Amino acid sequence: MKTITAQDLYNFTKCHHRVYLDANGNPEERVEVGSFVKLLWELGLQTEREYIASIGNVLVADLDSLSLEAACRETLRLMEDGVSLIYQGGLMDEAYVLAERLCQGAPLAVRAVKEVATRSQRMSWAEAVRMGESIRRIVGITEDAQEGVEAFREKRAPEWKGR
Repeated sequence: MKTITAQDLYNFTKCHHRVYLDANGNPEERVEVGSFVKLLWELGLQTEREYIASIGNVLVADLDSLSLEAACRETLRLMEDGVSLIYQGGLMDEAYVLAERLCQGAPLAVRAVKEVATRSQRMSWAEAVRMGESIRRIVGITEDAQEGVEAFREKRAPEWKGR
């Protein structure tokens, strides 16, 4: 079973190929997690535990002791039961399929979408539309845009070049 973690979602925001490569790439090419990153993870978990302790009378489903596979199953059950706070839950298959699909997109287009989504948060609606349309026009004249159209017409997978 394929699963996707919060770390995978974070990694996707930083590099849209990383989640795919971590799941499907050559395991020997993966970079070892350094002690600094492990410290950040532990500090993050500590901060989460402190926050949960501070919110008072809220029922918390703590899945920290479960394996990832078990946490994924239990998360879905708890969501269906309407539990409001699930600590260390997990999602499976559907989220991974979406992340994998996003990773298949043209790199320039994916980068452009992330850029518009990030920058437009601090803009008026009209400014965001203008910026999005400008970026769409720029991305629309790239070699990758033409490759996407040709691949669609020829019913084949596109070969992105990042140009």
